[in-house]
Amino acid sequence: MQILERLLSYIFPDSCVGCAARGSLLCPSCEKQILPARKNSEEYISSAFSFADKKVQRLVWLLKYKNGQRVADILGPHMARSLEVFLKKNVQQKLPVHGIVVPIPLSKERYRERGYNQAELLARSMVNASNQFPSSNLSFRVETHVLTKTHNTFAQAKVRQRTVRQKNISDCFLVQAGRVSVSSIIILVDDVTTTGTTLTEARKALKKAGFQYVYAQTAAH
Repeated sequence: MQILERLLSYIFPDSCVGCAARGSLLCPSCEKQILPARKNSEEYISSAFSFADKKVQRLVWLLKYKNGQRVADILGPHMARSLEVFLKKNVQQKLPVHGIVVPIPLSKERYRERGYNQAELLARSMVNASNQFPSSNLSFRVETHVLTKTHNTFAQAKVRQRTVRQKNISDCFLVQAGRVSVSSIIILVDDVTTTGTTLTEARKALKKAGFQYVYAQTAAH
């Protein structure tokens, strides 16, 4: 998949999602202009960018349906910075923080359809970026088997009402007990949070399994 993406990028050079300049999916100038995320209503969630920004909307679409890895590599470093600031403000213990990054899983059906989990791509890019920051004391690893999705659900973006969203996603996450210590700090990762329903349901499952410190980082809100 990555080899094919690189070949297509060479034949058909990328265009910036903001200004359409050739050469990259997001040029340095447009990258500086992306709107930061407004504060989440759920205090345990941190987000890097505002989903109201058209450039972010375009990047998320590409992340899910076309250029997964390259978009994740653009967003990951911003997510890492956002998480670092969030933890320093909100986690009541001294850094360094050693934790587990858990991407929100897809159902088996959705994974087969897409071929990859965009949340996992973001999680790995975020962790790689955090390891490269000279000033960062964060230390995380990605675990993809802590949380599984037990059944397929409708795409949350297509569901408007909050109560319907909650019913759609209710009890769909299963925690694999014993994979990691329940004393670990868990960072859930997803691409976008709107109402926070998906992340809240995943967090509820982890809390029920005994995890005390569960936070979340997304690319956009």
